[in-house]
Amino acid sequence: MIKASPKKLIPSPPAFLATAWTGKRRATVGVVINERDVNLAKIAVSGTAPVLSDWDTVAFDASLHQDKEKFADFLRSVLSRFCGKNGGFDLWTDISSPAVEVRYLRIPKVPRRRIATTVFWSFKKEVPFVDKDYIFDFEILGETIENEVKKIEVLAYIAPVQEVREQKQLFADAGFPLSGLTIYPFGLQNYFRLKWLDSGGENICSLFIGQTWSRIDIFNTAGTLALSRGIKAGINSMAEAVRADINEKNSAAEAIASEDAHVLLLEDPSNQTAPDEIDTDQAQELLFHVGCNQAAGKGPTTLDIDESELFRIISPAVERIIRQVDRTLEHFSLKFGGARANRIYISGKISAYEKMITHIGEQLGINAIVIDPFDSADPLRDAPEALPERLSFAHCTGIALSDQSQTPNFLYTYKDEENFRRSRRLNQAIGIVFMVLLILMGGYKIWQNRVLDQKTNQITQLESKLAEFDTLVNQPMLLKLSAEIKNSQQVLNEAAQQYGGMAIVTEICNTTPKHIRLTQLSLEAPRLSGTAETKPNLSPDAQNSSQLMLQGIIRGPSQLLETELADYLRLLKRSAFLDRPVIKEKRTRMFMEAEILTFTAYFSIN
Repeated sequence: MIKASPKKLIPSPPAFLATAWTGKRRATVGVVINERDVNLAKIAVSGTAPVLSDWDTVAFDASLHQDKEKFADFLRSVLSRFCGKNGGFDLWTDISSPAVEVRYLRIPKVPRRRIATTVFWSFKKEVPFVDKDYIFDFEILGETIENEVKKIEVLAYIAPVQEVREQKQLFADAGFPLSGLTIYPFGLQNYFRLKWLDSGGENICSLFIGQTWSRIDIFNTAGTLALSRGIKAGINSMAEAVRADINEKNSAAEAIASEDAHVLLLEDPSNQTAPDEIDTDQAQELLFHVGCNQAAGKGPTTLDIDESELFRIISPAVERIIRQVDRTLEHFSLKFGGARANRIYISGKISAYEKMITHIGEQLGINAIVIDPFDSADPLRDAPEALPERLSFAHCTGIALSDQSQTPNFLYTYKDEENFRRSRRLNQAIGIVFMVLLILMGGYKIWQNRVLDQKTNQITQLESKLAEFDTLVNQPMLLKLSAEIKNSQQVLNEAAQQYGGMAIVTEICNTTPKHIRLTQLSLEAPRLSGTAETKPNLSPDAQNSSQLMLQGIIRGPSQLLETELADYLRLLKRSAFLDRPVIKEKRTRMFMEAEILTFTAYFSIN
C-alpha cells in the first residue's frame, strides 16, 4: 500500500501572490474545450471551503476549431459573459493529449539541489523523450522507506511544448491569460485532496472516457495520482461500431430489395449517394440518445433500436477498455505492492450511460461510480436536474478546483519556482541589509540627539554662569591688568637674574661626570662693541650675550679623550640655560705619568 502526503517543492509563484496579500482565496474558473462545446465552472470560497458557485455549457460548430482567430473571438465572448471583465479570478484549463506522460517514482534520498536532476534522469529512463519537445515538471510527495532504505516519492510528468503554447496563446488571444494549465488526472486529484471525493483510505481507480482516447488513473490512499496511462479507445470507437452495424444491416436490406421503415428514419436527406447510410456523427447522436437519455429516464427512443441492441453493438469497444483497465490494475498491484482498487470512478460524456457503467463495474469486480460534482458539494444555485448534464461538469469542476499550491501547472514548473525562490532570497537579503542600515541610522540619530542634548545643557549652564558676572570689561580695566602683568613679569625677571647663575652652576655640577674636573667656571656679561677684545671663534650673537666660560681636565684612555670632550659638551648643550658651545682651547698633557686633556669652552646663556 502506497502512502504519501502531498508536498510542493517550493512556494507559489508571484502570479498567485494576490491571495496572500489579500488574505482571501480568489475565485477559480475552470474551462474545458470539447469537440462541440465549452464547459465552464467557477469555484468560490465560502468561509474556508470551496463551493461550486456557477457553471455553464456553450455549444459551437465543430468546424470553428479550424479558424483560430474566430475561435479566439468566440472564446472571448464566452469568458466575458461568464467571468465578467473585472478580473479577480484565476483561470485554469487543461490539455487533452495522449502524449502527456505521468510517472510515480521513488528516488534515492539526495541533497535538495540534486533532486531535480535525479528525478529528470529517473523519469527519462522510464519514458524517453526529446527535451526541447516536452515540458518536464515534478512534485515531491514525501519520504518513504523501501527495503530499509530512505527514498523520496516523486510524481513526475511531461507535456508537449507545442500543445501547451497553443493553449496558452489561445486564451491570450481571447484576452483572458491563463493562470494555470494542467491535465484532467490532476483535476481528479483535486477532488481527493479537497475531500470532495472520499478515497476511504484505499487505492482508487479512475476511468475517463474521451472522444478519441481514454485515460486510466490510479490514486493512492492519500488521494495522490500514482499511475496514469492513455489508451486509444473512446466514444468514437463506440460510435464507429454503431455506424458500421447499422450500415451493414441497411446494405443487407437493400440487397434483398426490402425497405424497413426504421431504417428510412435514419436516412440523411443531404447524402444523395448513400441515402440509407449514417455517418459517425449520427451514430454518436444515436448512442447518446438511446443510451444516456434512457439512463437519465427521459422519453422513448425515436429509432428502431433499443438499449439492449445498442449495448450489444458497442460491447466489443467497451470490452477493450475493460481489458486495459484490468491490466492497469494488475500492473499497479505488482509494481507497488498495494491492494487492488475496489472502486472505479468513471467520467466523461458517456458516463451517463448507466448500463455501460454497471457492466464495467461487474466485469472488473469493483464498484463503478460516476462523478457528480453537484453531489460532492453544495452549489450556490439549483443544480441541473438531468443526470447527463450534471455529469458533464465533472471535468471542468475538477479543473476549477485547481490551486497553485496543490495542482501541477505546466505554465509554472520547478525551474520557475527555483528562479522565484532565488529572487525571493535576494529580495530578502536586500531587505535585511536595508533594515540593518535603518536600525544603525536610527541608533546613530538617537546617539546624536543625546549628544546634542548634553551640549545644549552645557551651553545653558555656561550661559547661567556668565549671567552671574555683572562687571563689564572696559579700557581702563584692561590697562590696569596689563600694568599688573608687566610688574609680575619684571619681578620674575629680577628673580631669574638673581638666582640664574646658581641654577646654571647647579646643573653643570650635576651634569659633569667623575673623570672630568673643572678648574675654572666664570660668568661674563655681554661686551659692548669696542670696549674689549672679542673672543675668537664666537659668533656675533654669542659676543653680544652673557657668556659661560669653562676650564677643565679630562682623564682616561688617550684615544677616548677627544670623544669624552665631545660627549660632555653635548650633554651641556641639552641644558635649557646653555647654547652654542665653542671650544677656545684644548691641549693634551702628561700628568702623573698619565695623559690628560685640558680644555677651555664658552657657552651662550639663554
